[in-house]
Amino acid sequence: MIPALTEEQLNNLDSQAEARVYRLCRDGLPERVVVLHRIEWIVRHAGGGAQDGEADFLVCDPEGAVLVLEVKGGGITFDPTTDEWWSTDGRGTRHAIQDPFRQARGAKYAVLGKLQEHRRWSQLRAGKIVLGHAVLFPDVDDVSPFEVARSPRPVVAGRLDVADFVKWWRGLTAYWRNQDFSLKPPGKGVVGLAEEVFARPATARKLVAAHLAEEEAIRVRLTAQQARILGVLGGRRRAAIRGGAGTGKSLLAAEKAKRLAAEGFRTLLLCYNRPLAEHLGSACAGTTGLEVANFHTLCGHRCELAKQRGRNLTAEAEEAYPGASYYDVILPSALAYSADVLPDRYDAVVIDEGQDFRDEYWFAIEMLLTDSEKSPLYVFFDPNQALYTTAAGFPITDEPFTLLANCRNTRAIHELCYRFYRGEAVEPPDIPGLPVDTVCAPTL
Repeated sequence: MIPALTEEQLNNLDSQAEARVYRLCRDGLPERVVVLHRIEWIVRHAGGGAQDGEADFLVCDPEGAVLVLEVKGGGITFDPTTDEWWSTDGRGTRHAIQDPFRQARGAKYAVLGKLQEHRRWSQLRAGKIVLGHAVLFPDVDDVSPFEVARSPRPVVAGRLDVADFVKWWRGLTAYWRNQDFSLKPPGKGVVGLAEEVFARPATARKLVAAHLAEEEAIRVRLTAQQARILGVLGGRRRAAIRGGAGTGKSLLAAEKAKRLAAEGFRTLLLCYNRPLAEHLGSACAGTTGLEVANFHTLCGHRCELAKQRGRNLTAEAEEAYPGASYYDVILPSALAYSADVLPDRYDAVVIDEGQDFRDEYWFAIEMLLTDSEKSPLYVFFDPNQALYTTAAGFPITDEPFTLLANCRNTRAIHELCYRFYRGEAVEPPDIPGLPVDTVCAPTL
């Protein structure tokens, strides 16, 4: 079961119908089956656009099928004349819901698309696998009204069906397998790929300073909150992530960029200063479909490409903004102009150290996206580390996520440095570390 929820967590789920199905999967299905609960993704379209998606359950049996399950609790009402659906909760309140069968069917094909766009899919030579969907109404006894041409009986389950959940699951698998006898079970390779695409853990090896030799081999693993944020970002096209020094912003930015590239997005990982760009480039080396650069190097590179096509973009910007700062106005303007000259675009952009990006930069960055409004854009930042400028805001409307755990430094370093930090409290790391030596120097 991914994630492995405790009974307390299940009791606190906003959908107790999902909690019931979770327990049925956990307690009844064979050990070989992998069940992923509440997965999210972004689908990249051929034209470059992006669309969000989610599924309640993805049940992967290497010997059977990959099944998407949509769960709707409460009483269910469908009006075919208006194509409207409602659920009724225990207090009798009616809530409008999406068509669950359309949701499940669309999620099924989106899941297959996410698997197929991963570079490992072709290596698996999986061919056509058994893939299916179903809708569960665990609070409804009679589901016969929902049996129509697009939703035959095997893909609809009510309370009485799930009473013998394993039997129903086997019947559902057999139903989808019998639709086409050329279909094959997914096998362990496809199930493992599903885990990687929808629930891959993130780890990084961190080498500490030589004077902490006894801690040199420490393996820094994402905190539970950081892993949760990465999972949430899988279903968000745009998000800002704020965190103090040592909270793993650069690690998360690089990991998110690599995941996007692995999913088929042409991705740009962008930062402000050159040394960090070199470090991120090393960390992401060998990732197909991922480009790493610092902002002004990117500007210069695209200006050179435009010059080869007969346009001097910096000269045009200098003419438009006489006397303006070369780095703060001229180069960003030239970068925006390059969108008219160069046809290539990025399907997704990830920004590290976003606090140092001036307001003038964001228009140019959005111009580089395949869809300036819908393509994925993620910004990692810390206002406390704004060395060069203070941006008024990012082109992201939602409130930022906040990282609240220092997972990079020692406790001694944390306690010294975080005296100067302004923002929500950040948990100190577990490594105590050696005492910090302070060197005082006269003011110049």
